[in-house]
Amino acid sequence: ILSNAYEAEVQEDGEIREVLHLIPQLAPFKVAVLPLVNKLNEKATEIYHDLRKVMATDYDTSGKIGKRYRRQDAIGTPFCITVDDETINNGLVTVRDRDTMEQITLPIDELEKFIDIREESRKAIYKTQKEKAFNIKKLHKVIDKYWDKNLYQRKYINRNSVYKSLIKQ
Repeated sequence: ILSNAYEAEVQEDGEIREVLHLIPQLAPFKVAVLPLVNKLNEKATEIYHDLRKVMATDYDTSGKIGKRYRRQDAIGTPFCITVDDETINNGLVTVRDRDTMEQITLPIDELEKFIDIREESRKAIYKTQKEKAFNIKKLHKVIDKYWDKNLYQRKYINRNSVYKSLIKQ
């Protein structure tokens, strides 16, 4: 599971981003609360304690925000919640998705609902990927049966051509 979930991707600036694409049920934390600056720790701690009651939550204040994002990516945390000045002024937080790196600003009271909806959509995506992988394994079995029936033709037919012809059918 870990080796399939791990990815080291090279960013445009040449930096390597290590990501552990775990499904939320396997991730050590579902969310991480990250205050942008130390003066926001009080509000961030309040959000952390509220979320900790309903889901596995981490709290991180050490280092710059980019490094904290990278740390959470590396351990597989699907969502990071950034507490910034907008949180104090308007009650808005920024939620960053690990897989897409997309950032969405939303009200604090909608956090739990948003994360649950995103988690459900991820489950559906992973289920679809799992079904595709299963279908590919079935296809390989069919190819292998076809291959065994045509042993005498092995030097004329390769597995890829059989695969392509079966997909077209």
